[in-house]
Amino acid sequence: DKERSFDTVGEFTNKAGTIARGYILQGNGAYSVTAEAFEGSVPAKGAKVFAKAGSNKHHTTGDVEIGVCEAVETDGATTWYVIRIAA
Repeated sequence: DKERSFDTVGEFTNKAGTIARGYILQGNGAYSVTAEAFEGSVPAKGAKVFAKAGSNKHHTTGDVEIGVCEAVETDGATTWYVIRIAA
């Protein structure tokens, strides 16, 4: 298996068969995702972000509000959508 260096966190992928770590999100916490995490359009700063039944993607309309897009940031060639979780 050839080792590879990664220029940005957006290029990071967990190696197959290894353990990944996850965290339980808390109200008023925040996390960042790329456009691939959205189905349909991506949110503008200040837009609400939702979850929809039957989908594992984020949405700009829907039934259950996740939070608000607090910022849109760019790290090199990667654009990140910062989601502030609804309290």
